[in-house]
Amino acid sequence: MNRIATVSGFLPPEAFLLLLVAAGIALVLGARRLAAVLVATIAAGIFLPPIVDPILDSLPLWLLVVVGLVGGLLMLRAISEFVIGKESTDNAVGTLAADAFKGLIALPFRLLRWIVGLFLPRR
Repeated sequence: MNRIATVSGFLPPEAFLLLLVAAGIALVLGARRLAAVLVATIAAGIFLPPIVDPILDSLPLWLLVVVGLVGGLLMLRAISEFVIGKESTDNAVGTLAADAFKGLIALPFRLLRWIVGLFLPRR
């Protein structure tokens, strides 16, 4: 994920004019890619809310919670990429996913151990 797009996602709509000026300055200085990212961020900030808001309003609460959790995890990943780098973040995400998978595999056995422990207490 692009660092500029991540940071500019937190800006209020009033800052779009400043982003547009920054895109113009970047274009004058020859940074076409930066200018394109800034203009795309402005376009997404203007055109996505009228499309996304009705969709989110029609979703049930449990699905909004799932969407919020996924969004929060993506934000944590973006912050982690910004702080420690992409490769380290990929490694950390892989390690966490492996631990979660191992825990999911071990969960039925832990539940079985707990149920057996209810009927057969230790001496």
